[in-house]
Amino acid sequence: MRRTKPVAAPMVARVYLRVSTDAQDLERQEA
Repeated sequence: MRRTKPVAAPMVARVYLRVSTDAQDLERQEA
């Protein structure tokens, strides 16, 4: 893992969580 600015970490984590939850919601709708 390469480190950028410390402030970017929470934002990246938040976006990643949001994308992953959106993907799960899409899977639920298709199922």
